[in-house]
This record gives sequence, structure tokens and C-alpha cells, in this order.
Amino acid sequence: MKRLLPVFLATGLFAVGCGNSSTTEPSAPLKTTTTSTTTTTTAPTTSPPVPAPTTLVTSAARGSAGCEGPSAPATEMRTITTADGLVREYRIHIPASYDPAQPTPLVLNFPGTHDSVQRQLETTRTEDLADIEGFIAVVPVGYEESDHAAGDDRGPGEQHFTWNTGASPDLVDDSAFIDQLLDQLEGDACIDLDQVFTMGMSGGAAMGALVVCVMPDRIAAVASVAGFIDSAACIDRPPAVVFLGDDDYGFAFSQMNVDLWAASAGCSAAPDLTSISVDFEVELRSFTGCDDNGAVDLYVIEGGGHRWPGDTASLPQAWQDCCMPPACETNGFPCLGVTTLDIDATAVAWDFFQDHPIA
Repeated sequence: MKRLLPVFLATGLFAVGCGNSSTTEPSAPLKTTTTSTTTTTTAPTTSPPVPAPTTLVTSAARGSAGCEGPSAPATEMRTITTADGLVREYRIHIPASYDPAQPTPLVLNFPGTHDSVQRQLETTRTEDLADIEGFIAVVPVGYEESDHAAGDDRGPGEQHFTWNTGASPDLVDDSAFIDQLLDQLEGDACIDLDQVFTMGMSGGAAMGALVVCVMPDRIAAVASVAGFIDSAACIDRPPAVVFLGDDDYGFAFSQMNVDLWAASAGCSAAPDLTSISVDFEVELRSFTGCDDNGAVDLYVIEGGGHRWPGDTASLPQAWQDCCMPPACETNGFPCLGVTTLDIDATAVAWDFFQDHPIA
């Protein structure tokens, strides 16, 4: 029997509003203190012990400037003032197993358009995986839109953030923000410069793909869920793993961009096809023969919608009410279908990353 999860989303090709939400609180509440520039969040003393990481970093790893200074485990919101004078936020999770003298992999996790840091963490569970695998997990925050009032149907009382993937040159330069953010992260912590990766959902998936292809010397690979772009601004096409539901309203566009990416990477035009699921039809399309360290894997979920594979989070009742048909037609929200629990996109992405550091 197929395992299906209903999901709905706000308008826009890669907009995330009603999806990836959960009424489930984190397993252990966090205590927060705020200074002028940093909000620090610490786990309670009753938190369970963190297992030793399974990630192995060789002595040949290229360490960042932060390997020469003090840094420590942390889970907190931090800020950075960009070159254009904007104060941008990001959440960083440095696991308890972190060794400031050992170069450590870094994963940037981009929320979808109109989505929040908390919902992205509940959906992807990257901080849980970071505790097991020993990488640093960072969630950058998009720029706040001024044309959506608090309390609209995308989430009562919430701020609405988005990403500029280059379509609006007069808006915030998010690629420059990520470039500067990497400078700060590599100075603040001991980062393995060959193991910096991006992942994202919907609009965040597009943003993750953009920054990896315009900064291939800094970012090794990308994992994109429910969205993907191949930009004219790309310098190179690093390894990419993509997850798309074939009932997603953006499927055709994203699949076309995967094909363009694979062609630009020198991969074969016809991918190898593998069925990898028992209860739910999931097909892996692997493009082979790519140039250099290139690789493109596309997971297609038959009947899947605009949702993160493996996401067990449920929608808040208020969002279910506003998004269930026929209300979603009235409010302009597309119905975005179901997902599968047969694969976990976060775990698959991490395995893919481990096979594709910067060569």
C-alpha cells in the first residue's frame, strides 16, 4: 500500500507556504537569549547524549581559517551585515562532537519561499543528522517581502521570506549574501573547504542550485527538492541530486532544468533507470559519463507532489482548513499532492554529498 502525505502550498512556481509545516514541537525545548547581534539557543541539560559522528575526515582535508581559532558547539541564530548594508540572519548548529582542530563538513539548508527556519528544520531534520554524522548545519534566512502583510493566508502572524535567484536584478543580491556568509562561517569555525554543500526546498532548492553553480570553487554539490534551475549565470555544473514529484505543478520546468544541467555537465542524454521502491513508485534516473567529477541523480516520485520525501511532519489544522479544496481554489493556492516515506531525501542527499567532495 502506498504511504501518502497530503500537502498544499502557496502560489508561485517555487513558493512554499502551506507545505512543510508541523504542529509537532521539537523533542527538547530550547532556551534563547538575545544580544545586539546574536540570539543564542542552548539545549536543556536533560538532552540525550549525542552519538559519535560517523563522518570520517582525512588528514588531507583543507581546513578554513577558523581552524586556527577557538570555536565551540552551538545552536543559535546569528547575523551578518552584508556589503549592501543589510542585516541578514542565519541559524547555525555545530554538533557536540565538533573538534575545532578538525576540518568539518558544512551543509547550507535553504527554506522554501515564504517558509520559516523552524519548518525547514522540522521537514529536513538536518540538525538531527548533523549530530550523527558530525557536520555543521546552517539555515540561511531569505530576504523579507514587504508586499505580504502579517496574518495573510500564508501563515497567520508570520514573516514571509523569499530568495532572489537572479530573475530580479534590482532586488537583494542573495548570491552575494551567501558568498559573504561562507566567508564568515569559514572564519568562525573549522570548515572542510572540500565538503561544503547546499540543499533546499522549492524556491530554496532553486537558490541552492544557483549558488553551487556560480561558486563551484566553494561549494561541492547540491541537493534540490521540488524545484531546480539551470541558470545562464552558471560557471560550472557541480554534482546534483534532485527529488521531484511528477504530479508537482513545477515538475516539467524543473525536469527540463535537470536535463539542461546534465547536458552542460557532459553527461549522457539518456539516464540509467532504476526502480528503488517497494511500496511507492520511485525511479532513480542517473545521468552517467559526466565530465570531471560531475554527477546528476534525479529521483522521480510517481504521483508525488510538492513535498520533501521522507517528511513525516503534519500540517497545522489552520493551514489544512485554508488549503483544502475548494478553499485552496478560492485563495489561489495550488493543491500540491502527496509524498513518499520510502526514501528520506535528507539521508540520500548526505550519502550523495559524501561521494562528491570538491575534486
